[in-house]
Amino acid sequence: MTEKNKKLRKPSKRTRMYAIISAIVAVALVAVLIALIVSSKRGEKQTETETTDSAPAEVTTAAAPETKEPETTESAPETEPEKFPEPTYAHASNIVFTAVEGETAPQYTNPLTGEELGADLAGQRPVSVMINNIRTACPQEGVSQFDITYEILAEGGITRLLLLKQDYASLGVIGSIRSSRKYFIDMSQNYDAIYVHAGGSEEAYSEIPKRKIDHLDGVRTDSRTGINVTNLCYYRDQWRRTNMGYEHSLMSTGELIVKGIERYNYRTEIKSGLVQPVQLIDPGYKVELNGESGKYVKMTYRPAHYPEYEYDEATGKYLRYQFQHEKHVDGTNNEQLAFTNVIILVMKHANTGDEKNHINIQTTGTGKGYYFTGGKYIPITWEKSDVDGPMKLSDADGNRLVVNKGKTAINIISPYMDDNIVIN
Repeated sequence: MTEKNKKLRKPSKRTRMYAIISAIVAVALVAVLIALIVSSKRGEKQTETETTDSAPAEVTTAAAPETKEPETTESAPETEPEKFPEPTYAHASNIVFTAVEGETAPQYTNPLTGEELGADLAGQRPVSVMINNIRTACPQEGVSQFDITYEILAEGGITRLLLLKQDYASLGVIGSIRSSRKYFIDMSQNYDAIYVHAGGSEEAYSEIPKRKIDHLDGVRTDSRTGINVTNLCYYRDQWRRTNMGYEHSLMSTGELIVKGIERYNYRTEIKSGLVQPVQLIDPGYKVELNGESGKYVKMTYRPAHYPEYEYDEATGKYLRYQFQHEKHVDGTNNEQLAFTNVIILVMKHANTGDEKNHINIQTTGTGKGYYFTGGKYIPITWEKSDVDGPMKLSDADGNRLVVNKGKTAINIISPYMDDNIVIN
């Protein structure tokens, strides 16, 4: 029995063969499995290497636009000054047009200054405002906001200002506002402006309806329409009323002026074909004068009042002084009045002989004058054929005067004042 059992436990030859084959297959499977694991590990390592290797390429791609920026800069000269065509209008030999580097053309242009406007108001009528200019009423409010400033005698050696503004809706507080004279109306009509005043001489009051002047009066009811805008367009500043006097306290604002214009339903578009008194230089250029030194000018309306303009090299503007060399400042912002252009016109003055010593100024016909800019000046002439027509200013050769962009001060003086003018 024992021998039989021993015989049964001894594997047969076939069994041994199967065992060998199974072992070989197992070893082969283990080898394949190991090979797959090793291959997988190598693949992961290669992927990591490829990712690491590709990172600099991504950085290079992201940084590439930095190396192309100069190309963008090189395309900018589309708006460079040299692209502006040179002005072609005729001018005298003592006027030179010089290119200005870095200047760009404004989208909307102010026809009174040639400078940029915030909106397209070039076709809008401006307003002209009568401002008191007696020492007691100074400082005035808002006078630095205006585009063109006229100074003309009223009577007794006292002057008043006629201030013009294209974008009048933007005006803040302005004043004090005073009465009209006929020749101020004539200057307002140079620009087809809506005339803002408070009262006037009897001559002025007779001219307004006769000439159909669009105006906003702060005193009387309009004789043509029966409309009174005193309380709509004007108010009394109580501090000025207490400290300066009732007659120096009447004020207004751009918002109130707009209300008055709407109340009357005045035409707000400028007359078709109206030509301004001067030609403003084109964008990209400035006017330089081959004239005499004009860094300082003084005119004496009376011993207690002599306006002066002093050229400031740093700003290229003329700083205004008045009375006895006092800075002419805007009481709203304490800013001294400054102008790119100063124009002086000589017109005949005559006393009317009335009890108030009113004067007349001959605003039609022709006469002489001076134009100051950039620290020099040249002689000019003026011509006005009709009181309601525009005045024309001309250079020495009779061409329409070309002036620089910016604010302009215009002083009208008598021949006697011209004899005593001081220019350095």
